[in-house]
Amino acid sequence: MSIFSYIRRQFRRLFESRSYQDITPDEIFPDAHNRPGFNRYQLEGRLESRIHKYTIYVLAGIITLIFIGFLFQIGLLQISNGNAYAKQSKQNTLDHQPIIAPRGQIVDTHGTRIGWNTDVEGQSYPKRVYATTTGLSHISGYVTPPQKDESGNYYTRTFDGRGGVEAAFDTYLQGENGRKIVEKNALGEHIAANTIKHPEPGNNLQLSIDADLQSQLYSIIASTTEKYDYRGGAGVLMNIDTGHLRGLVSYPEYSSQKLTSGRDAAYIEKILNSSSTPFLNRATEGL
Repeated sequence: MSIFSYIRRQFRRLFESRSYQDITPDEIFPDAHNRPGFNRYQLEGRLESRIHKYTIYVLAGIITLIFIGFLFQIGLLQISNGNAYAKQSKQNTLDHQPIIAPRGQIVDTHGTRIGWNTDVEGQSYPKRVYATTTGLSHISGYVTPPQKDESGNYYTRTFDGRGGVEAAFDTYLQGENGRKIVEKNALGEHIAANTIKHPEPGNNLQLSIDADLQSQLYSIIASTTEKYDYRGGAGVLMNIDTGHLRGLVSYPEYSSQKLTSGRDAAYIEKILNSSSTPFLNRATEGL
Protein backbone atom coordinates (compact mmCIF):
# COMPACT_ATOMS: atom_id res chain seq x y z
CA MET A 1 0.00 0.00 0.00
CA SER A 2 1.39 3.35 -0.97
CA ILE A 3 1.50 6.31 1.36
CA PHE A 4 -0.96 8.21 -0.85
CA SER A 5 -3.56 5.47 -0.60
CA TYR A 6 -3.29 5.49 3.19
CA ILE A 7 -3.75 9.27 3.44
CA ARG A 8 -6.78 9.20 1.09
CA ARG A 9 -8.42 6.49 3.19
CA GLN A 10 -7.90 8.45 6.42
CA PHE A 11 -9.45 11.63 4.97
CA ARG A 12 -12.47 9.67 3.73
CA ARG A 13 -12.99 8.15 7.18
CA LEU A 14 -12.73 11.57 8.80
CA PHE A 15 -15.41 13.20 6.61
CA GLU A 16 -17.75 10.22 6.81
CA SER A 17 -17.64 10.26 10.62
CA ARG A 18 -18.37 14.03 10.86
CA SER A 19 -21.35 13.82 8.50
CA TYR A 20 -23.29 11.91 11.18
CA GLN A 21 -22.57 14.34 14.02
CA ASP A 22 -25.10 17.02 15.18
CA ILE A 23 -24.08 20.55 14.41
CA THR A 24 -24.33 22.72 17.48
CA PRO A 25 -25.44 26.36 17.21
CA ASP A 26 -22.06 27.47 18.53
CA GLU A 27 -20.47 26.08 15.39
CA ILE A 28 -22.70 28.25 13.19
CA PHE A 29 -23.46 31.42 15.12
CA PRO A 30 -20.89 33.43 16.92
CA ASP A 31 -21.30 34.23 20.60
CA ALA A 32 -23.51 37.31 21.14
CA HIS A 33 -21.26 38.47 23.98
CA ASN A 34 -18.07 38.20 21.97
CA ARG A 35 -19.10 39.49 18.58
CA PRO A 36 -19.37 43.27 18.37
CA GLY A 37 -22.18 45.08 16.56
CA PHE A 38 -25.22 43.20 17.99
CA ASN A 39 -28.18 45.29 19.20
CA ARG A 40 -29.31 43.39 22.27
CA TYR A 41 -32.47 45.51 22.63
CA GLN A 42 -33.66 44.23 19.26
CA LEU A 43 -32.75 40.67 20.23
CA GLU A 44 -29.93 40.45 17.66
CA GLY A 45 -27.62 37.51 18.13
CA ARG A 46 -30.05 35.68 20.51
CA LEU A 47 -31.07 32.09 19.97
CA GLU A 48 -34.74 31.11 20.39
CA SER A 49 -35.65 27.70 21.70
CA ARG A 50 -38.96 25.95 21.10
CA ILE A 51 -41.73 25.89 23.74
CA HIS A 52 -41.46 22.86 25.92
CA LYS A 53 -44.32 20.38 25.64
CA TYR A 54 -44.99 20.56 29.40
CA THR A 55 -45.74 24.28 29.07
CA ILE A 56 -48.39 23.48 26.46
CA TYR A 57 -49.91 20.87 28.78
CA VAL A 58 -50.15 23.40 31.63
CA LEU A 59 -51.85 26.03 29.42
CA ALA A 60 -54.29 23.44 28.09
CA GLY A 61 -55.14 22.41 31.64
CA ILE A 62 -55.84 26.01 32.70
CA ILE A 63 -58.12 26.60 29.70
CA THR A 64 -59.96 23.35 30.45
CA LEU A 65 -60.55 24.39 34.07
CA ILE A 66 -61.92 27.77 32.97
CA PHE A 67 -64.28 26.08 30.51
CA ILE A 68 -65.50 23.67 33.20
CA GLY A 69 -66.14 26.66 35.48
CA PHE A 70 -68.33 28.31 32.83
CA LEU A 71 -70.28 25.09 32.34
CA PHE A 72 -70.80 24.82 36.09
CA GLN A 73 -72.10 28.40 36.30
CA ILE A 74 -74.51 27.85 33.40
CA GLY A 75 -75.76 24.68 35.03
CA LEU A 76 -76.28 26.53 38.31
CA LEU A 77 -78.40 29.18 36.58
CA GLN A 78 -80.47 26.63 34.70
CA ILE A 79 -80.94 24.04 37.43
CA SER A 80 -80.79 25.90 40.73
CA ASN A 81 -82.32 29.26 39.68
CA GLY A 82 -84.20 28.18 36.57
CA ASN A 83 -87.67 28.62 38.06
CA ALA A 84 -86.87 32.06 39.45
CA TYR A 85 -85.53 33.31 36.13
CA ALA A 86 -88.43 31.78 34.23
CA LYS A 87 -90.86 33.60 36.53
CA GLN A 88 -89.02 36.87 36.04
CA SER A 89 -89.07 36.40 32.27
CA LYS A 90 -92.81 35.79 32.42
CA GLN A 91 -93.35 38.95 34.44
CA ASN A 92 -91.47 40.96 31.84
CA THR A 93 -94.37 40.32 29.44
CA LEU A 94 -96.99 41.50 31.95
CA ASP A 95 -97.91 45.15 32.37
CA HIS A 96 -99.75 46.44 35.43
CA GLN A 97 -102.20 49.17 34.42
CA PRO A 98 -104.76 51.18 36.38
CA ILE A 99 -108.50 50.97 35.81
CA ILE A 100 -109.61 54.58 36.15
CA ALA A 101 -112.40 54.94 38.69
CA PRO A 102 -115.62 56.71 37.61
CA ARG A 103 -116.00 60.12 39.17
CA GLY A 104 -119.06 60.82 41.32
CA GLN A 105 -122.07 62.53 39.74
CA ILE A 106 -123.05 66.13 40.42
CA VAL A 107 -126.79 66.83 40.62
CA ASP A 108 -128.93 69.84 41.53
CA THR A 109 -131.44 70.05 44.35
CA HIS A 110 -134.01 68.09 42.31
CA GLY A 111 -131.57 65.39 41.20
CA THR A 112 -131.07 66.85 37.72
CA ARG A 113 -127.64 65.86 36.48
CA ILE A 114 -125.04 68.61 36.11
CA GLY A 115 -121.93 66.45 35.71
CA TRP A 116 -121.75 62.69 35.11
CA ASN A 117 -119.87 59.93 33.26
CA THR A 118 -120.42 57.98 30.06
CA ASP A 119 -118.56 55.06 28.58
CA VAL A 120 -116.92 55.71 25.21
CA GLU A 121 -115.89 52.88 22.90
CA GLY A 122 -112.14 52.68 22.48
CA GLN A 123 -111.46 54.88 25.53
CA SER A 124 -110.03 53.24 28.63
CA TYR A 125 -111.75 55.55 31.12
CA PRO A 126 -115.26 57.09 31.32
CA LYS A 127 -115.88 60.44 29.69
CA ARG A 128 -116.87 63.34 31.93
CA VAL A 129 -120.04 64.98 30.58
CA TYR A 130 -121.70 68.26 31.60
CA ALA A 131 -125.22 69.58 31.16
CA THR A 132 -125.68 72.08 28.36
CA THR A 133 -127.98 74.24 30.51
CA THR A 134 -126.63 77.80 30.57
CA GLY A 135 -125.25 79.30 33.75
CA LEU A 136 -123.84 76.09 35.27
CA SER A 137 -120.17 76.25 34.24
CA HIS A 138 -118.93 78.22 37.23
CA ILE A 139 -120.99 75.96 39.48
CA SER A 140 -119.66 72.69 38.10
CA GLY A 141 -116.18 73.72 36.99
CA TYR A 142 -114.34 71.21 34.81
CA VAL A 143 -111.70 68.47 35.05
CA THR A 144 -108.51 67.38 33.34
CA PRO A 145 -108.78 63.67 32.51
CA PRO A 146 -106.02 61.06 33.00
CA GLN A 147 -103.14 61.45 30.55
CA LYS A 148 -101.06 58.88 28.66
CA ASP A 149 -97.65 59.13 27.05
CA GLU A 150 -96.77 57.98 23.53
CA SER A 151 -96.25 54.42 24.78
CA GLY A 152 -99.76 54.26 26.21
CA ASN A 153 -98.67 54.45 29.85
CA TYR A 154 -100.51 56.75 32.26
CA TYR A 155 -98.50 59.57 33.79
CA THR A 156 -101.61 61.01 35.51
CA ARG A 157 -104.17 58.51 36.76
CA THR A 158 -107.08 60.58 38.05
CA PHE A 159 -109.56 63.23 36.99
CA ASP A 160 -108.34 66.46 38.56
CA GLY A 161 -110.95 69.08 39.41
CA ARG A 162 -110.48 72.56 37.98
CA GLY A 163 -112.83 75.25 39.27
CA GLY A 164 -116.33 75.04 40.75
CA VAL A 165 -117.41 72.08 42.85
CA GLU A 166 -115.17 69.80 40.76
CA ALA A 167 -112.21 71.44 42.48
CA ALA A 168 -113.85 72.19 45.85
CA PHE A 169 -115.00 68.56 46.30
CA ASP A 170 -112.26 66.92 44.24
CA THR A 171 -111.29 64.29 46.81
CA TYR A 172 -114.94 63.50 47.60
CA LEU A 173 -115.83 63.02 43.93
CA GLN A 174 -112.78 60.93 43.09
CA GLY A 175 -113.03 57.19 43.36
CA GLU A 176 -110.32 54.61 43.91
CA ASN A 177 -108.68 53.18 40.82
CA GLY A 178 -108.66 49.48 40.14
CA ARG A 179 -105.81 47.48 38.66
CA LYS A 180 -105.40 45.01 35.84
CA ILE A 181 -102.62 42.94 34.32
CA VAL A 182 -102.18 43.21 30.57
CA GLU A 183 -100.20 40.55 28.73
CA LYS A 184 -98.13 41.82 25.80
CA ASN A 185 -96.17 40.10 23.08
CA ALA A 186 -92.69 41.01 21.86
CA LEU A 187 -94.15 43.81 19.72
CA GLY A 188 -95.90 45.41 22.69
CA GLU A 189 -99.35 44.38 21.45
CA HIS A 190 -102.03 43.43 23.96
CA ILE A 191 -102.82 39.73 24.08
CA ALA A 192 -105.04 39.43 27.16
CA ALA A 193 -106.05 41.36 30.27
CA ASN A 194 -107.15 40.24 33.73
CA THR A 195 -108.67 42.48 36.38
CA ILE A 196 -107.13 41.96 39.80
CA LYS A 197 -108.89 44.86 41.55
CA HIS A 198 -112.13 46.52 40.50
CA PRO A 199 -112.36 50.33 40.70
CA GLU A 200 -114.54 51.99 43.30
CA PRO A 201 -116.66 54.91 41.99
CA GLY A 202 -116.50 58.32 43.61
CA ASN A 203 -119.24 59.78 45.79
CA ASN A 204 -122.20 61.57 44.25
CA LEU A 205 -122.68 65.22 45.17
CA GLN A 206 -126.06 66.95 45.43
CA LEU A 207 -126.19 70.74 45.42
CA SER A 208 -128.79 73.17 46.72
CA ILE A 209 -128.68 74.92 43.32
CA ASP A 210 -131.81 74.69 41.16
CA ALA A 211 -130.59 74.22 37.58
CA ASP A 212 -133.74 75.77 36.05
CA LEU A 213 -133.61 78.87 38.26
CA GLN A 214 -129.89 79.12 37.59
CA SER A 215 -130.48 79.16 33.84
CA GLN A 216 -133.25 81.79 34.09
CA LEU A 217 -131.12 84.05 36.28
CA TYR A 218 -128.21 83.69 33.86
CA SER A 219 -130.38 84.78 30.91
CA ILE A 220 -131.54 87.89 32.79
CA ILE A 221 -128.00 88.92 33.75
CA ALA A 222 -126.66 88.20 30.25
CA SER A 223 -129.29 90.37 28.54
CA THR A 224 -128.82 93.19 31.05
CA THR A 225 -125.04 93.12 30.67
CA GLU A 226 -125.24 93.23 26.88
CA LYS A 227 -127.91 95.97 26.93
CA TYR A 228 -125.77 98.35 28.96
CA ASP A 229 -122.47 97.18 27.46
CA TYR A 230 -121.09 95.88 30.74
CA ARG A 231 -118.10 93.57 30.78
CA GLY A 232 -119.88 91.10 33.03
CA GLY A 233 -122.37 90.57 35.80
CA ALA A 234 -123.35 88.30 38.70
CA GLY A 235 -126.44 87.34 40.67
CA VAL A 236 -127.41 85.25 43.70
CA LEU A 237 -130.72 83.61 44.71
CA MET A 238 -131.00 82.44 48.32
CA ASN A 239 -133.72 80.79 50.37
CA ILE A 240 -133.93 83.21 53.30
CA ASP A 241 -135.48 80.57 55.55
CA THR A 242 -132.74 77.96 55.14
CA GLY A 243 -129.83 79.97 53.73
CA HIS A 244 -129.54 77.54 50.83
CA LEU A 245 -128.37 79.00 47.55
CA ARG A 246 -130.79 78.38 44.68
CA GLY A 247 -128.87 80.33 42.10
CA LEU A 248 -125.29 81.55 41.83
CA VAL A 249 -124.60 83.11 38.44
CA SER A 250 -121.51 84.66 36.86
CA TYR A 251 -121.58 86.13 33.36
CA PRO A 252 -119.89 85.43 30.98
CA GLU A 253 -119.10 81.78 31.46
CA TYR A 254 -116.97 79.14 29.75
CA SER A 255 -117.79 75.71 28.35
CA SER A 256 -116.98 73.03 30.92
CA GLN A 257 -117.20 70.39 28.20
CA LYS A 258 -114.70 72.02 25.84
CA LEU A 259 -112.20 72.68 28.61
CA THR A 260 -112.45 69.10 29.83
CA SER A 261 -111.89 67.62 26.38
CA GLY A 262 -109.07 70.09 25.68
CA ARG A 263 -109.36 69.54 21.94
CA ASP A 264 -110.68 72.92 20.81
CA ALA A 265 -107.44 74.89 20.94
CA ALA A 266 -108.95 77.91 19.18
CA TYR A 267 -111.75 78.19 21.74
CA ILE A 268 -109.38 77.85 24.68
CA GLU A 269 -107.07 80.50 23.23
CA LYS A 270 -110.05 82.82 22.71
CA ILE A 271 -111.37 82.71 26.27
CA LEU A 272 -107.88 82.94 27.74
CA ASN A 273 -107.34 86.24 25.92
CA SER A 274 -110.90 87.57 26.30
CA SER A 275 -111.18 91.00 27.94
CA SER A 276 -114.42 89.87 29.63
CA THR A 277 -112.45 87.29 31.70
CA PRO A 278 -114.91 84.37 31.54
CA PHE A 279 -112.80 82.37 34.03
CA LEU A 280 -113.55 84.92 36.74
CA ASN A 281 -116.44 83.87 38.99
CA ARG A 282 -117.90 87.29 39.68
CA ALA A 283 -120.44 85.92 42.15
CA THR A 284 -117.73 84.71 44.54
CA GLU A 285 -114.60 86.62 43.52
CA GLY A 286 -115.99 90.08 42.78
CA LEU A 287 -116.86 92.02 39.64
